[in-house]
Amino acid sequence: MPSDLPALELMLHVVTARGTLSWAAWQNAISSLANGQGLYQQFSPAEGLRILDCLAHIEVTTSSQGIILAAAPAFLAKLPRAGIPRAVLCGGRSPQSERSLADAATTAGCRFCALASTPERRESPRPLLVEADAPGILSKVADAIGVAYSETPPAWAVASVSGSVQEYTQSLEWRSEPEPPIPARELDPATLRFADALPTRSGPRLIQYFPRRLPSYHVLRAGQNFTRIGRDWGIYAVLAGHGRNIIIHDVHAHAIAVPASAPLPKLSARALALCSGLPPAWLPSAETGWHTSENRGYWVYSQVPSNIASLVLGALGQEPLPLQIPQDFLRRIQSHTLT
Repeated sequence: MPSDLPALELMLHVVTARGTLSWAAWQNAISSLANGQGLYQQFSPAEGLRILDCLAHIEVTTSSQGIILAAAPAFLAKLPRAGIPRAVLCGGRSPQSERSLADAATTAGCRFCALASTPERRESPRPLLVEADAPGILSKVADAIGVAYSETPPAWAVASVSGSVQEYTQSLEWRSEPEPPIPARELDPATLRFADALPTRSGPRLIQYFPRRLPSYHVLRAGQNFTRIGRDWGIYAVLAGHGRNIIIHDVHAHAIAVPASAPLPKLSARALALCSGLPPAWLPSAETGWHTSENRGYWVYSQVPSNIASLVLGALGQEPLPLQIPQDFLRRIQSHTLT
C-alpha cells in the first residue's frame, strides 16, 4: 500500500473502511504496512493505537472477544485557544475527507491546512485544521460536511468529566482475599518498571498476574483488599498513594511531558491532545537532561492551557515536576500556521 501519507493515517483509513478491527487484525495490518520500512522503530502497535485514541479518531473497547477498535464518529473539535477560532477534524477518516473539509472551508471563507507529519510526531495522522474569523462559521463548515460541532471545546468537556483517580478506584468492586499463588510482576513506583512481586511493600500495589490458560490481568492491592483495574489507572493510583510525581508541566511552553512507562488514562490523554489537535511528540530521555527514572522517553502534549492542565494533573493526583522541556525540541515541534 504505497503512499506518501503517514503510516497511522493509512491505518485510520483501514479502520474507517472496515468499521471495526480486532487487536490481532490491527497488529497484522501494521505489520503488513511496515513491510521492512522500520515502522516498529517509530512506535509499537499499542503506542500506535494510543495515538489514534487520544486524537479521538478511534474508540477502543474490551469484550469477551478481546480488544476491538472502531472508527469514532467524525466531528469538528474546536480548540481551547484565545484569539481566532480554530478546529480540527476528529473521528474516522477516508481518503476523501481532506478534500471535503478543504472545499467546505473555502466555501465558508475559512482557512484550511493539513499539517505535515514530523519525525517527532511518529507517523501520526496529519491534523486537518480549519480557522475562521468567527465561531459560527466553524459550525457552518461542520454542517457542510455532515459532522458534529460544539462551541464548547471537547478538550475542556473531557477534562471536566473524566473524574479523578480516587473517584475511579472508589467506583470499583473491592474484595478481601490473600494473594493467589499465580506468577506475577509488580510495579515499582520508584522506577516505573514491573519486577518481582513484593508482598511486603507498603502502600497500594499494582500487580500483574499471569494465569496459565487465561490472559494476564492487573490488580490494585492494599493489604488484603484488592480490585481488578486497568493498567493505566492502576499506575496512577499507586503513584498517588506513594506521593510520587512523574509528569513535567512546562508552564511557559504550555507543554506537558508524560513518561512512556506511565501512559495516561484514555480520557486524560484525549483532553490534552485535543488542546492542540496535534498528536503527542516523542522526546527521547537522552535529549532531556533530566535526572529521572524514565529511561525510554516522554510523550509531549502541546498548547495546553493552564486551566486544563490543572484539571488533568489534579485528577491524576500529580504535582508536576518543575522542569523545562529543551528549547531545541520545542522549536522542532512548533506547529505550522494556517495560511
